[in-house]
Amino acid sequence: MKNKVLGIILCALAALSAAAEECMDIIAPSLAIPVEIEDRTSVERYAQNFCKFYGQSSKAMKGADYGLAYRVLSASMGAAGEEAVAARYCSAADSKTTKKDVYRRYMRTLSPKGYFAYRQCRTMAEDNVAITLDPASLLPSEFSVDVIFTPSDSDETARMRHDPSKDIDCRWIQSNEPVITLNAESSTALLHCERIVYSKAGYVKIARVNGQQVVTIPWQAYDQNGLPVDLLGALKEHYEAMVSELSTFRGSVVAFDAQECPSG
Repeated sequence: MKNKVLGIILCALAALSAAAEECMDIIAPSLAIPVEIEDRTSVERYAQNFCKFYGQSSKAMKGADYGLAYRVLSASMGAAGEEAVAARYCSAADSKTTKKDVYRRYMRTLSPKGYFAYRQCRTMAEDNVAITLDPASLLPSEFSVDVIFTPSDSDETARMRHDPSKDIDCRWIQSNEPVITLNAESSTALLHCERIVYSKAGYVKIARVNGQQVVTIPWQAYDQNGLPVDLLGALKEHYEAMVSELSTFRGSVVAFDAQECPSG
């Protein structure tokens, strides 16, 4: 009996760790600038490689790792320049080191609205319900998410409900009802959502009925070419944010350089 309980606990911990990574893709439907979403470990490594060599004067001294890091981080900001990337991710006091909240900055850069869905997804994962989305399956008119329940004990259940905005139709593949019950024997459900009019933004809510957790997934509007309608608006927001960050970054660097080092 103890081994069975331990097994359930270990499975729950493993699922929680995996869900933390899977939650990053929950922002895909809200991306105004289409890019590949990177996981926390990769983003932190890119930021470290970028900031470490940012101050080098020549490209040869910066190396290939710097170039790759810059391309990834710059793309998330709408093709920003090196100084703008440094202002977003590097410490003003020491540009060779990163800021402490690198991944939060990265996710908020990709999608401010989607970032809240990411946080909600993480919170729900802590209650043993993981929501995962494959960005490759995302289209302007449809997407699907997996809802995976990892119970803490064999008797626990999770009653899940979908609640989409107007003009969006969602259904569980396993049931025609809006609420589905997951348990140890039936722990996974696939939710498929469609819309005919994709020129209008919407959202899909997934809630645990016998709990307090809700995940609201924003769904970007697209034009006839399959491009996000808010692309120009997102680029404008990125530009305004970069101007503000650059001003702060430059002012902090100047102030730091002006400080006299203590004697001895």
